[in-house]
Amino acid sequence: MNQPWTKIVARYEEYSGDDTAVHAVLVLSKYIAGGPLAAGLYAWTSMFDLCITQTEVEYPYDGPYLKVSPLRDGRVEFRYLDTRVKEQQWHRTVEAIDAVPRLLSFLGQLHWFPSESLHP
Repeated sequence: MNQPWTKIVARYEEYSGDDTAVHAVLVLSKYIAGGPLAAGLYAWTSMFDLCITQTEVEYPYDGPYLKVSPLRDGRVEFRYLDTRVKEQQWHRTVEAIDAVPRLLSFLGQLHWFPSESLHP
């Protein structure tokens, strides 16, 4: 189920449209793939959504994960699916340009990485 970051980046690079939010997820994927986060984050794609976990997972997976979704209005939604009750899920919607800072903030809030490793 998990895919190598190179394959994830290639998936978004194949997109030939001009949707700002999809391009933001590409930038985010490249940021992760090109740095130390790639060694501690695992992911797969579902359409244009990027699904991220802390550990390698296999299908079917029913545990918590962060879903990064490009929205039609050009923004990007971050939603942590750790409960089936949508109203109780942590979520933030940001402008496309703020996708990487939002990810770093999320990782810091949930302590997925030491804070000193989250500064570019």
